[in-house]
Amino acid sequence: VLARPQNPATAADNLMRVYVRAVDDSEFQLVSGSAGVESYCFSHDSKWIAMLAPDGTLSSKLHLWKVPVDQNSPALRLLSWPDEWTSSLHWLKSGDLVTATYNREFVRIPTDGQSQQSTVPIESVGFAEDFELNASHGTELPDGIHILNRVETWEEDGYAQQIAVANVETGKAHVILKNASNPRWVDSGHLIFSRGNTILAVRFDPVTLQVQGGPIAVADGLRTIAAWAHGEFGVSADGHLYHEPGGLVGQRRQLAWTDRNFKDFTPWSDDRRPFEILPSLSPDGRHLAVVLAGPDGVYEIWLSEVARPSLRRFVFEESRDCTPRVW
Repeated sequence: VLARPQNPATAADNLMRVYVRAVDDSEFQLVSGSAGVESYCFSHDSKWIAMLAPDGTLSSKLHLWKVPVDQNSPALRLLSWPDEWTSSLHWLKSGDLVTATYNREFVRIPTDGQSQQSTVPIESVGFAEDFELNASHGTELPDGIHILNRVETWEEDGYAQQIAVANVETGKAHVILKNASNPRWVDSGHLIFSRGNTILAVRFDPVTLQVQGGPIAVADGLRTIAAWAHGEFGVSADGHLYHEPGGLVGQRRQLAWTDRNFKDFTPWSDDRRPFEILPSLSPDGRHLAVVLAGPDGVYEIWLSEVARPSLRRFVFEESRDCTPRVW
């Protein structure tokens, strides 16, 4: 998991880190050298972790590291991460890692530290946005070259999450399920996915890449962080499904002041709303701009004087997100 240490003494101590825990253990262990991590993924045998993190200096430059889960040897730096590559990572069964560039290309990265990377353009059908390669949101099909993952598309009523399949060798990708996210392929021939706070399953042919029939509900009450998002869950190699319960959350967030060390928190107001993204102060420090999610999940910009908390809707447009805020 990605998490921050409890009660950080300094801002540097508040950086994200990777923690691992065996299923049959109750304690999480810190992965050494993971301070400031951007993303990570496991190898298929769960013996290695690939992560994007700085080298421990004051530099924020990211590097790709390979570290054993049992940490019986130091992390091995594979390469410096180019700025034109996204932070998404997926570890293929072949042993290679795959990421994407901001120019819509797949990049395969050998983990032996010797071979050269290869690049292929992404040719998408049914979506124009980036294809995510976050391993915690997707799955690999048995052939080892097709990956299922979520994509975000802009529809008439706002953002929507869909499931797409991509061939990492040819770059061809297309949508297979609408209004769905977090796909997991299981050996029974089913694709398990989430829709809102519900987990569903549908038959899926990994050869023709086609959904067969309609989905059935598996479980509900899945913790969901936003009205437009779908909950997350996992499926282990031995067939166990696990998820965090709670339903839709984040609808009663509160703004608060804190010191630089994140020790003391003072509520800015008693107002509780579905705040999204970080608030933005005007250059003179007198006004505050925030982003609120409307009933349909579309983002609106609200303003208030800092000294007199009283939020009012300032910028909104039906069926369109209004963000970010730039003074």
